[in-house]
Amino acid sequence: MIQTRRDQTKTASVTTREAVAAFVVTYRRPALLRATLSGIAAQTRPPDSVIVMNNDPNDDIREGLGKDFPTAAVVDLTENVGSAGGFARALYIAGRQEAAWSWLLDDDATPYPDALERLLGVAAALRAEGRPVGLLSPAQVASSGRFGWARWRHRPVPVEPVLRNGDEPFAIDLAYWAGLLVHRSVILEVGYPRTEFFRCYADYEYCLRARRAGMEIVAVPGSRVAHQEGLSRTVVRLGRRSLRRCYPPERHYYDARNAAFTAWQTLHSPLAVAFHVAHQCHLALGDLVYEGETFRRLALRIRGTLDGLRGQMGRKDSIG
Repeated sequence: MIQTRRDQTKTASVTTREAVAAFVVTYRRPALLRATLSGIAAQTRPPDSVIVMNNDPNDDIREGLGKDFPTAAVVDLTENVGSAGGFARALYIAGRQEAAWSWLLDDDATPYPDALERLLGVAAALRAEGRPVGLLSPAQVASSGRFGWARWRHRPVPVEPVLRNGDEPFAIDLAYWAGLLVHRSVILEVGYPRTEFFRCYADYEYCLRARRAGMEIVAVPGSRVAHQEGLSRTVVRLGRRSLRRCYPPERHYYDARNAAFTAWQTLHSPLAVAFHVAHQCHLALGDLVYEGETFRRLALRIRGTLDGLRGQMGRKDSIG
């Protein structure tokens, strides 16, 4: 298990039966972190504790938080373990505190004031019916609309717009970390996110393990978080227009590797592997037409897929 230094979680212990522990995983984005914490502080149903998982061991973020967030505890991880490691450690702490619910947030996701209240309301209603609801996910809201939910059909498949843009909760298979509400039963049955993923796809893999354990995952459109989509640009090649995310080539490695691991090592599904390879080929074609560093991107997709199938995981400090 990941070790921490200056672990302050004892000051934020949770004792009530239906208490909620909120966790924010952050890495060198102080302005975004403050916005996320402001959103948490404004909740109509505030969480019972707030813990910031600091992925930069060389940055003491406490001074930056100052008097504005006096109740937020900080856990400094001994190294940058990425989102996967940060949320794994968060759920470990939640389990130790015996919190009923863990509310997980990236530092680029700012919850709307009633986000947590709406999630808990749906959770209470469904669990009162005896349904094994383990995870509930808010709508991710950006300038492009709502996103963040998918079903698993040997690959991620986006939900229908009529559901995504509606008001009623509905069942899903996959959700993002940002705003995800996790019941304690999931931790007990499934364990923790895979720290060896470092970044990309760990939320999807965790959801799939929860589904295999019989847990329901529910999308709650009425609950919303404002989620930064990152930089993008529109590129026109050969008369065709494409919206391209400004991702560095290294991200392709983790995305391809972790999705391949999920398809083969978690699900043991040849069909999912075939869909994954086809998807990477499609993305590589887009790289060829619209992106720079084409051959490096292709090489990273191939290496990532092979490493994932072979189970060669972990953080890679030097990729290329």
